[in-house]
Amino acid sequence: QERPQLAWYVDPVELVRRTGQGNLSTQAGLAMIGGLGLDGLQAAGGTITFATEEFDSIMHTHLSLESPREGVLKLIAMQSGDSTPEPWVPRDVASYFTLNWDVAQTYSELKRLINIFRGEGEWEKSVAEPISNRLGVDLQREVVDTAEGRFTLITWMEKPARLNSQARLVGIKLKDPAATRQTLDRVLSRFGDRVQQQTFGGLVYHRAVMSAPRRPVDEQTVRRPEPCLAILGDYLVFSDSTQLLQQAITTNGDPTQSLNEELDYKLISSKIGRQLKTEKAGLVAFYRPEELLRLIYEIANAPTTRTRLRDQAGNNPVFRALNNSLDKNPLPPFAVLARYLAPGGATITSDETGFHHTGFTLRRE
Repeated sequence: QERPQLAWYVDPVELVRRTGQGNLSTQAGLAMIGGLGLDGLQAAGGTITFATEEFDSIMHTHLSLESPREGVLKLIAMQSGDSTPEPWVPRDVASYFTLNWDVAQTYSELKRLINIFRGEGEWEKSVAEPISNRLGVDLQREVVDTAEGRFTLITWMEKPARLNSQARLVGIKLKDPAATRQTLDRVLSRFGDRVQQQTFGGLVYHRAVMSAPRRPVDEQTVRRPEPCLAILGDYLVFSDSTQLLQQAITTNGDPTQSLNEELDYKLISSKIGRQLKTEKAGLVAFYRPEELLRLIYEIANAPTTRTRLRDQAGNNPVFRALNNSLDKNPLPPFAVLARYLAPGGATITSDETGFHHTGFTLRRE
């Protein structure tokens, strides 16, 4: 067990109380904190350790909460559950986050708090009814109650490399995919020709029809987001990239190509499992820093980038120096740079004492 280089602790409520003595606004805020249940936030602390034999860095954080939790703290309804990557998660993702959440508890407590602070019936009047009228659905029965309680977010680099190549996809696990499909079809029909139905790999998905940008977009430098969604297995998935959605559909047809089969993910997962032992996490994260570096590397080496840099070099001394430096000292092969970066992971668990977070990055040999 390595000794951490940094340790910290704070009692946030006591800190506010002491620094705000004699300040009427602070005292009023403290009274509000009690009403919201935030006085149940007892303390936060953690440690950071660098350069161990196995890890480049390890961070432990603990948020100590009063039990039972009340008010705003009760909204944070993370629960333990499965964290195995879904069969549609592509093997080459830049990051993967999966979260298990008690949706019903959060919805119920949020509704209760709004009705307490804004008046009885205000939730239905100001939130539920406007959403239901706009989409033509029952917010609780056809939206909230359909969620199983698992949410996944992945990031993926869309080719070719551009400034905003980092695409995202969110998956929401469903209790009854067939019922959600009926609700989804009814909602999308209200948008007319602003949503197009398309098919890929035998699966129907829907893509938003985007209006033309006000200014011309250089699509060699910046990609145009393409919002789209589909029901993939027992998940409702949303993405800002049809290319990513199609990759997820393809991967779902061949689970051997999913993230769960990747060696570096298995390595991170084993480290997390060793930390959790028999416990199940509420949140698990996996990330590959080298994918972001690869994006920057490919943009820097792209012919269009070098051409623009040379064009600007004549009038700008900074660009001229950078261009001359790259001409004299070309970037090494990407593999040379990537060997300095290792994957990392994180996990959060919840129990009666609060939340426990562990994050780490492996150390390269």
